[in-house]
Amino acid sequence: MSESIKKQYFYKKNNFLWYCYILSYIAFFWSIIYFIISVNNLGIIFLLMMILWFFQAWFNQWKHEFLHNTVINNKILNHFFWYFFSIPILVNPHLNKDFHLLHHKSLWTDDDPELSFKVRKNYSFNAVLWDKIKNPFILDLIFLNYKILFCNIYPSYVSEENKKIVKKDSIIIFLTHIFFIGLILYNGSYYLLFIWYFTLEYIWFNILCMFDIAEHRWCDITDFENNSRTVISNYFITYITWFNNYHSVHHKDSKDKLVTFYKRKKYFDLFDKYKTRKIEKSYLKFILKINENPSFYK
Repeated sequence: MSESIKKQYFYKKNNFLWYCYILSYIAFFWSIIYFIISVNNLGIIFLLMMILWFFQAWFNQWKHEFLHNTVINNKILNHFFWYFFSIPILVNPHLNKDFHLLHHKSLWTDDDPELSFKVRKNYSFNAVLWDKIKNPFILDLIFLNYKILFCNIYPSYVSEENKKIVKKDSIIIFLTHIFFIGLILYNGSYYLLFIWYFTLEYIWFNILCMFDIAEHRWCDITDFENNSRTVISNYFITYITWFNNYHSVHHKDSKDKLVTFYKRKKYFDLFDKYKTRKIEKSYLKFILKINENPSFYK
């Protein structure tokens, strides 16, 4: 397969399919919120809370894919959905954009902002997870937006020209969540308030840690073929991560266009399987290895 044919296939997007999917997804999400408000059965509420976790996980993955324009072609709708899926999970869109695109551009260099998250240290998964539980990530996001709003303190990776729009994003996050909390309290659905933020912190962020830790840890090399890891998992996990478990493919063309997200597996099978050394058979096996010997991949 020639380079031009390869690009034509792996970068092409099925816009109609994903417009339908996104709209049905949003409708399903609001129906879950409605049921949580309407139903008084604790068992059903617990089940809906688990479903809500999947939505929060998908919010994170979708805002990531819309940021990279790997879902649909329309730039305006890409921008809208990128915003739409960032705000409910307290992620400042333009701040995250500066952070994440710099990560792609500078992976495993001193400019990579993810180095500040101790990715080079020999931490076991248990140590990383316990650190997240002791230091709730949701509080980090709240304080980050608070410092931007009221103290004019920005992370070092935010450019001077972007500070104004980053502050606007923090204002939108603040007003959206104040409105959300007020609406819930007005309706008397106090458990929904608890469910959303408790699930966001102690279920989504901590389970997401399992997926994130496999992306680059112990890949601290500048070799472009091997500074990211692919985890070959079952379809369910692949779906939850939106094919981001094929992370070596996601970073493959980071200085150019990115492979359309649902074609990463096929790209890996055709081109990457025999090139990329950083491959794991499952997340569980990877976690067991690094718990047994945190320096295993060093």
